[in-house]
Amino acid sequence: MRKVVFAKFSKERREEYQIMTQVIEGNPRRLLKKAASPKAVGHIQKLEASCRILLEEYKDNKEVIICPCSLVEEGTAEFSYIEGESMEERLEKCINQQDWEGLLEEIRLLERIVSGVRHAGEFVRTDSFDAIFGEVRLPEGMRAGAVSNVDIIPTNLIFRNQYYMIDYEWVFDFPVPFSFILFRALFHSVEISKLPREMIDKVYDTVHISEEERRLYLEMEISLQRYITGEYTVLGELYRRMDRQCYMLRELDTQNVFTRVRLTAEKETPGEAEELFNYRTKDKEISLNIPLQNTGIQRLFLYPEEKSCILELTEVAARTGEDWTPISLEQHNGALVRENCIYFLDKPFMIIENEDYDEVGVKYRIIFKTAEDAKRMSELVLNIRHLQDKIKKMENTKVWKAYRKYKDMREK
Repeated sequence: MRKVVFAKFSKERREEYQIMTQVIEGNPRRLLKKAASPKAVGHIQKLEASCRILLEEYKDNKEVIICPCSLVEEGTAEFSYIEGESMEERLEKCINQQDWEGLLEEIRLLERIVSGVRHAGEFVRTDSFDAIFGEVRLPEGMRAGAVSNVDIIPTNLIFRNQYYMIDYEWVFDFPVPFSFILFRALFHSVEISKLPREMIDKVYDTVHISEEERRLYLEMEISLQRYITGEYTVLGELYRRMDRQCYMLRELDTQNVFTRVRLTAEKETPGEAEELFNYRTKDKEISLNIPLQNTGIQRLFLYPEEKSCILELTEVAARTGEDWTPISLEQHNGALVRENCIYFLDKPFMIIENEDYDEVGVKYRIIFKTAEDAKRMSELVLNIRHLQDKIKKMENTKVWKAYRKYKDMREK
């Protein structure tokens, strides 16, 4: 029985692109790519044709050898198993040794591999390109090959006397700019991503990719991932939905580090609220500016915390035209209001009515965030208020008035 020493399932894709990769023990080892779904058979069958195309395109390129591929049965392709050091590992070695010139030389070599095809010319846009990579506005005069392997990333290049291109799953029969393929290779390199910002900029400068082009190419990469994954959430989209803040790791074991702020809006239909934002922050002082002009929003529901707390409301104001004016916050579920502080014994919420405002601003500070603290402080303030009320009542009694007169006479 053949021993599988490595297996990887690519199931986070559209069904027609779902595959399984296996490394089979033997002398020599074999690498198999198999369709993980009947719909993916065509994707595997295409690999042999891609191999033939790339062998022709890289015939004159002395920098790289195309790893052979053949179909062994329907839906299964076999590749030669190439042992060696990946370009990613060579980049890591350069970085660990602080061999920056060696690092940049590897990047230049990568550029020569990407652009070293036989049939190259000025990039010509096609409908197929737009369907997969999006209708991004690219600079004029970009270079591209007649066919394009966008899978030339550092982990897919293995060095054994010279580089072998071991994977070419994403080969397209239309031009894709060389600079995008190169950007994609650098973007997917873990080692490059760990470099300081100024060194990353130098890497991209070395291969003449500007910051604006990087922004455009990231849009193309996200479109490509949507094309591959279909209904699955692509990584770029997931990243945009995630909280993206940096915190000291030693703080993560403390309680109540984070505050979640949530804002919803009610429009024409009472009771139906639309979420405007929902995020976590480490900040205790929160400042919000909510545009309302031409939104149809009738009232705002602000949830400043997920649990009971004491909140100091420093500002609630509204703008109409150019003028900001303070507004009162009449509706909330606080158990007690003391000066600017609101004591919430339950999950807090505040309601702001939109009286034809253009914008509303709210600033507040979280003082205590636990039910125990909020309750204890609320009880303390209530006790103080109760004592103050008793004193006021006592001051109105005849006994107290007589005592004050007697005391005043003694002091004179």
